[in-house]
Amino acid sequence: MAPKPEMRLAGPVGRVLLTGGNLRNNHIYLTSMLDLIPADSIGGSNKSTAAHRTLRVSFEPGTTVDTDVDGSKNILRARGAVRDFFARSGAREGDTVLIERTGPYALTISLDRPV
Repeated sequence: MAPKPEMRLAGPVGRVLLTGGNLRNNHIYLTSMLDLIPADSIGGSNKSTAAHRTLRVSFEPGTTVDTDVDGSKNILRARGAVRDFFARSGAREGDTVLIERTGPYALTISLDRPV
């Protein structure tokens, strides 16, 4: 069970505007927030050149996965988890995704919608 937002430790935060391409292809571009991601969690363009370390990414709502970043596209390699997050959250083109660094190798991803 994920901690309630008010219980979460404050950490660096980034926001990404979702495009129709993001939704069709099950990815979130991380280009503008690579400073939140440790360099050793950024791999090559395919699984055979994956990063040395993975990130623990918790989607709210959704699952928690261990994955790296595809450095050639600047997206999370675990696109199935992103697809699940989009479906569960009802994400739409124009929505903003909130990405919080919750630990050295941990991110939480949620939709940035008013409560």
